[in-house]
Amino acid sequence: MMPRNRARKSQIGLISEDDMKATVMPVLRKRSDEVGILSDVSEDGNDSQKVEVKGFVLVKFATNETVKYFVGQVETIVDPNEMIVNFLRNVNNKFVFANVKDEAAISREDIVRVLPLPMTTGGTARLKSTYQFNVDFSSYNVM
Repeated sequence: MMPRNRARKSQIGLISEDDMKATVMPVLRKRSDEVGILSDVSEDGNDSQKVEVKGFVLVKFATNETVKYFVGQVETIVDPNEMIVNFLRNVNNKFVFANVKDEAAISREDIVRVLPLPMTTGGTARLKSTYQFNVDFSSYNVM
């Protein structure tokens, strides 16, 4: 199995909550009750979708030869064009968080689509940590 090439995905160090509060910029809002919601992101130009803190997104990373897609959860919205995302691992079209946080600062342009809320599976603690999305990922090279 070939190692993944994540040329554009940069690791960021752990940031304390106090540092995060000091660096967070104001967020664009349509109404005053929409806290932590970015302006519209559309997958194909037709759908208006919102990027929210703790929401899930499909992100694209272009390598030299191909484009790969990753599912991630938005941790922080730094400004309207940049956010910090914690990525999940794909295991048989079910997604789990890695033992070590896999975070990256991404551009809003790299978001392919905003995903619906995931369905948790199973009754045990281990199975509850897996997420399934009601989305067809067959047209994407989801890692």
